[in-house]
Amino acid sequence: MSNILVVEDDKDLNNAYCIILRHEGHEVRSAFDGKEALRELNDFEPDLILLDLLMPVMGGLEFLQKFKADQPTS
Repeated sequence: MSNILVVEDDKDLNNAYCIILRHEGHEVRSAFDGKEALRELNDFEPDLILLDLLMPVMGGLEFLQKFKADQPTS
């Protein structure tokens, strides 16, 4: 199946998404803010990123800017 990165600061929503996606057979990693998500990308290549836009530390839009600016993911 697919590799999915869930980036959601609400712990209950994050957990629910992960449970549902794993139940469907996907490999799932999660992060609770954009900075943590960028660290996850060091050793995980997702096919899909479910991204919350409003998060503490680093929001979704800032994450996208850094994600697009990084050479391997641009």
